[in-house]
Amino acid sequence: MDDENHKQTDHLNSSPIESTGHRTQLPESTNKNKKPTTKVTALLFVLLVIIIAGGVFWYLRDEKVKPLPKPIPPNSETETTSTNLTGYTIYQVPKQLGDLNFFANTIPYFGTSCTGSATTNCPPAVASSDISYYQIGVTPSGEPIIAAADYKIGVGSFYFVALETKTNNYEIFGKFSGLDSSVSADSTSIASLNQSLSSNVTLNTTDLIPALEFPQNAIINGTSLTLPSGYSGPSGYFIDGLTGLRQLQFDQQLSSADITKIGSSGGIDFYVVTAENQSDYQVKELYGVIGGAYASAYLPVDPLSSSSAPGIAWTQNTPDSQPVSNTNTYTSAAAGCGSAYGYVIAKNIDPSQLVKAGVGPASETIYQLPTSSSLFSDYYTNNYGGGSGLQDSTLQNLSLSDFQADHAVILAKNSLGEYVVYQRTDMFEGGGCGKPVIYLYPEAPTDVNVKIGADVTASDPTYGQDGWNDVLALPGGKLIYQDKSYNSLFWEGIGLGSYPQINSGTVVPSAAAVSTIKKQLSEQGFSGSEISDFLAYWQPKLPNTPYVRLTWFNTSQMNQLAPLDITPKPTTLIRTFLDFQGLEKPISLSPQTFHAPERQGFTVVEWGGLLRTN
Repeated sequence: MDDENHKQTDHLNSSPIESTGHRTQLPESTNKNKKPTTKVTALLFVLLVIIIAGGVFWYLRDEKVKPLPKPIPPNSETETTSTNLTGYTIYQVPKQLGDLNFFANTIPYFGTSCTGSATTNCPPAVASSDISYYQIGVTPSGEPIIAAADYKIGVGSFYFVALETKTNNYEIFGKFSGLDSSVSADSTSIASLNQSLSSNVTLNTTDLIPALEFPQNAIINGTSLTLPSGYSGPSGYFIDGLTGLRQLQFDQQLSSADITKIGSSGGIDFYVVTAENQSDYQVKELYGVIGGAYASAYLPVDPLSSSSAPGIAWTQNTPDSQPVSNTNTYTSAAAGCGSAYGYVIAKNIDPSQLVKAGVGPASETIYQLPTSSSLFSDYYTNNYGGGSGLQDSTLQNLSLSDFQADHAVILAKNSLGEYVVYQRTDMFEGGGCGKPVIYLYPEAPTDVNVKIGADVTASDPTYGQDGWNDVLALPGGKLIYQDKSYNSLFWEGIGLGSYPQINSGTVVPSAAAVSTIKKQLSEQGFSGSEISDFLAYWQPKLPNTPYVRLTWFNTSQMNQLAPLDITPKPTTLIRTFLDFQGLEKPISLSPQTFHAPERQGFTVVEWGGLLRTN
């Protein structure tokens, strides 16, 4: 082990012989104008052996620490470390370890993954063999920092961080996985995790490891950043750089051209990432990264994108060209489902095309795009779409010129030199995205065709003109399509049917949102792994408001909104869709009741969601 070698070197340095690089020198007083005799040299050699042997003996006697399972060492040329000011050392390249057996029984916490009947063929959603262990660093006192990860591609992966407090005894820090004892809503999850852990593993839900904490606020390269709401430790994952983070979280492969470092502070490196790249816009994200262990999304501190109307003085499209104070709210919500905390920027913008529309709260120029711009047309045609679902009927069916005159879409240049695109929140039906995910569970290997009654705008794997044809579905849920393996079918788009009315649901304090979602998904018949997948995607997007409204659309409603045409026809179909929204104050809604159908025969399961920002 690295710390054992370090302690042995300390014993050498305390002896009369000084270690300098790879050469051994005598003390200066014995090195002047004379050569040691052969007898003296032999004596020193014997003394050196005795000192080394004694050091090893006393180290093993006092510490009584057995080495961890032998790691797979990284290449010595790439094994660099990042040391925080707290004295912790965090590796840039985590060291893979053997099986540390943190979990005696994974079912209480992770649940089962049922296929066919709900009472048979229900293996653990996460098997012990799915879990990998890594040493990601070391504490100032020499305790190894361990990560346990289900390092699979796609949503649903998890990450635990622990310390080896003494030989083969580990302490998991629950806050790094969103388990906080101060939040009453977490009590069920904490209890179920404790039931899953081995006897030599304990759970700490009150503390954090200082070296793995991210600052709430940072100013990097002139850009003010803040952590997302609900932060209680890193929102990160076991990563292989940001490329690994994106692939793990969104099954998206990035190139080095998509990742730009913007600065460092306190041992943390900060990056801006191109999460989505379209012909006329890009979705950007900001991350802080600690070594090779953690990454956390950051949000730009942006007074233009907030729940209150930013102080903009409009000078364009105003009566008599007199400045008019702004009364609208704006967001730079990410377009599409490839972003957890993204903001949108105009791509390949020609500044000469921009029209000055006003002055912002920081004296920044507010711009509008010309109506001839393809990006402006995209917002008008695809995002606004006539505004049939808007609460204010006077904003419906606007002409292109009126849409512009009402400042529906504006731009401002940020500190990174990007033209950020903002949309007026009351002129668009939602700021989130759908991301329905479909699971197929046949009783035997089956070729399945899936077609969706929707205008599909994004998909993975690629949705063909006639849908997904000849998907080989295996009983455990694994899918093979065009020689590639998938856990589910993802689609995003607009259903061809009518969107259900929001007249029922549950309003809960934000702290109770996650536990309520878990409970209500379970009551609808979703398995542990499916619930984990749902939360892995949607939990980071929970709004930073005192309350959250949760409204679920059931299978019948989803069949009206976006019917599924599946061949062969499934015996059991379970669909749900969460329409949720942040609230400053609670509102009264009729409660919803849920039914969990028994899984019989060929079972198809789907979940999706929409986060409203207005």
